[in-house]
Amino acid sequence: MFAVRSLSRGCDSSVPPARPGGPAPNENVVFPPAVAWYGPCSCKLSRMYSSMTAIRPQTATRVLVADDQPDVLEALRWLLTGEGYEPEFVSSTDAVLERLRERSFDLLLMDLNYSRDTTSGREGLELIPQVRAQDPSLPIVVMTGWGSVDTAVEAMRLGAKSFVQKPWEDVTLLEIVQREIEDAQASKRRDAKQQREFEDARLIQRGLL
Repeated sequence: MFAVRSLSRGCDSSVPPARPGGPAPNENVVFPPAVAWYGPCSCKLSRMYSSMTAIRPQTATRVLVADDQPDVLEALRWLLTGEGYEPEFVSSTDAVLERLRERSFDLLLMDLNYSRDTTSGREGLELIPQVRAQDPSLPIVVMTGWGSVDTAVEAMRLGAKSFVQKPWEDVTLLEIVQREIEDAQASKRRDAKQQREFEDARLIQRGLL
């Protein structure tokens, strides 16, 4: 969703566009959500383009969200986007696997039930090992409105990192998402460091032969 912000404030109509192919004066411009624009007047665009400030990091943390309920997806869209995440949304288990084949994500937040009148969590539980096989390092947080201790234990056994029951508390969910992403990133850094050390040791060993 893009924010439309007017760049006009008493500009002279003779002022040329601020940049080649850019907006004409007194024209509304659509900016991506990652950009904070502080230009009160289009006549100053040339100077202000160089001092543009980003609200969020250039590369946002990508979260894949899977749920069959549109209202849940919309609520999570507002919540995650508001915290600077870059969420993408799917509504089926097949779509989860397809999206993971297309690009990498920092976390999967997934429901356990996708069919109408289904509360067993079996669809989500069957999806977890498939995701693990496709991306072993991807942290998985499962959520369901029909949670139970047995379901949570089974989800964790299959490879989920955390379990959230609907309706969730925003603060709790965000804490879990942040924690799991940070833990996964730290683990990747440790693995990369160990791999570098292994390669260095192997090179030293070859040099001694």
